[in-house]
Amino acid sequence: ASTIFLGCEDKTARFVDGQQGTLLHTEQHPHWVNRVALSPETNRAATACSDGKVRLLQQDTKTVEAELDAGGPVVSVCFMPDGRQLLCGLRSGEVQVWGLSQQPPALRTRLQGHTDWVRAIAVRADGRRAVSASDDKEVRVWDLNQTSTLQPDQQCLHIIRGHTDSVYGCDISPDGTLVASASGDMTVKLWQLDSGRLVRTLTGHTSWVFDCRFSPDRSLLVSCSRDTMLRVWRVHTGETVRLLQGHFNRILCCKMFWWRRQSRRAR
Repeated sequence: ASTIFLGCEDKTARFVDGQQGTLLHTEQHPHWVNRVALSPETNRAATACSDGKVRLLQQDTKTVEAELDAGGPVVSVCFMPDGRQLLCGLRSGEVQVWGLSQQPPALRTRLQGHTDWVRAIAVRADGRRAVSASDDKEVRVWDLNQTSTLQPDQQCLHIIRGHTDSVYGCDISPDGTLVASASGDMTVKLWQLDSGRLVRTLTGHTSWVFDCRFSPDRSLLVSCSRDTMLRVWRVHTGETVRLLQGHFNRILCCKMFWWRRQSRRAR
């Protein structure tokens, strides 16, 4: 059975049955829930809240396992691929890395350099690189492989500049070679992860772009915007291959996946 996890401005996080649409559980928070994340590997869920706390919940029991005190409003949250660490983006511009293997969870390192809200975080599939998107108009590429040995000013591998407004969303391609960034300047940009070089700028949205996500095979990218549109782009050409309409208000987040229908053998 599939479960949908929602973070809401009514100060709640909600588990919803993905097939029936019925509400399974509501977790009250003292302030807005800005972002949520799921870790299939550890069966955990996490909420980023404006009260400065990140709450870890067990997906099965829907109970709060731990509260992480980030020391300031948390805007974004992202699990490492193995689920053993959690990255949190703060309104202050700091990115925190928390270890979840021990109890209670412990703050392992602080990634510093952004000067404004960290709106989104993405981690490469091997867990060695992360990218963060900020209101300071920058995307930063971080070295997670040596966070325990590097000084704070050495952990940032690249500062990617080129947007002229806040960067609201980011993603790393499944093969780990590209970074996509979505911005208030109405563009989506593609960058080389290793060098930070601009590959392509995708234009077509007519208002702020809030999020962008690669397809599992890296061939496509989906983006969503304040203009109420979803656009599907072909990565290697930058052309729009599909324009999805129907929403009546801004679209804040999106994700792309393949739906594979199982073939039925004749009996």
